[in-house]
Amino acid sequence: MKCLLSIVALVSLQASAQKSPADYDLVAFSWEPSFPAKNEYINASSMNGWRFEYRKGIKHNLSVGVALSWNAFDEYLNSKTYSTAGQTKAITTDMIRQVYTLPMTITVHHYFNTQSKIMQPYAGLGLGTQYAEHKAYFNIYEVIETNWGFCARPEVGALFSFSPDSPMKGLLSFGYNYSTNKNKAFGIDHWNHFTINLGIGFGNFH
Repeated sequence: MKCLLSIVALVSLQASAQKSPADYDLVAFSWEPSFPAKNEYINASSMNGWRFEYRKGIKHNLSVGVALSWNAFDEYLNSKTYSTAGQTKAITTDMIRQVYTLPMTITVHHYFNTQSKIMQPYAGLGLGTQYAEHKAYFNIYEVIETNWGFCARPEVGALFSFSPDSPMKGLLSFGYNYSTNKNKAFGIDHWNHFTINLGIGFGNFH
């Protein structure tokens, strides 16, 4: 009887020491430089961006979560002649163009098995919505369009451990942001850009 109780106690201690997949989580904040995909509105890169995200492990190699990003694009264009669609009016002026994006997504990440205790590579996808502001300033005029659109954000990256038991993680990822946000004044029916995320996370995610 004592032997049986000892075995039960040992199994219980081992079970309590082991974490189930649901115990793993990660909160991360990162700097997000962004680079517009080829378009006819803005081509200047943005160094003004960030992302906040939370991931919850549901299996040893899979997590789900939420993410919120913000990016600001700004570009000055030299003087040029702009005409209306019917060529009935025209104006020659320089211009300042701006785009602000706020994508909000539900995320899923798959983590690849490696022998490394330092690096954990992954591939992920975020799906959700994006709020965008498109602004143009020229002469005495101002054109502003704001709208919501569908957003998809695939990415590949890795988590880096500072030590085996450290709750702090480094984060590096490369992604693409596709959205259906429109700018009717300039005939744009979507807004896309590439992203780099360099950040730090805290949690017990492995």
